[in-house]
Amino acid sequence: MADFMSVCWFHLLTSKSCDLLQSHNSIRDARSMTTLLGLTYISNEKVPLADLDDYVTVHVPSAGFDQHLGNHAPWFWSIDRRGGGGVDFKQGKYDYWVRRIGSNQPIGFPVLTSTSKEEGWISVMDGRHRIMAIVDSGRQAFAARLPRPLLGTAQMIIPGLEIFDL
Repeated sequence: MADFMSVCWFHLLTSKSCDLLQSHNSIRDARSMTTLLGLTYISNEKVPLADLDDYVTVHVPSAGFDQHLGNHAPWFWSIDRRGGGGVDFKQGKYDYWVRRIGSNQPIGFPVLTSTSKEEGWISVMDGRHRIMAIVDSGRQAFAARLPRPLLGTAQMIIPGLEIFDL
């Protein structure tokens, strides 16, 4: 269980060229676009991909996710510079956003990472910690990437977890 909680999770998005965004006047500063579960999202930062051989994509039920991992795992929600989840998140320090095309509301994403002194403070900008999921509160479930060795552990503590292909 400790190994599961301390692992850095990696991001599931497929970054695409910012050329795709030129037709969207309101999002000219965005750098990446991705389509996930039929919805299109944009971000102001390019994000690295997880190794497809070492990671699996799972469908995580949104109900119960907080209950099973929220207070015991080193992760936080970040929604347009606001943080929470019981870790040291400095207000306004990170300016990373993800939102759905056609919506003005930023969409929260969890970052799972160690907050020990050896690992350094949480950052979504330095390349060491990667976005692992986009969460839209209007959906019943969201996609996430997690290391294959942890799949069994995750299935035990998150009811309803299922593997699927993007």
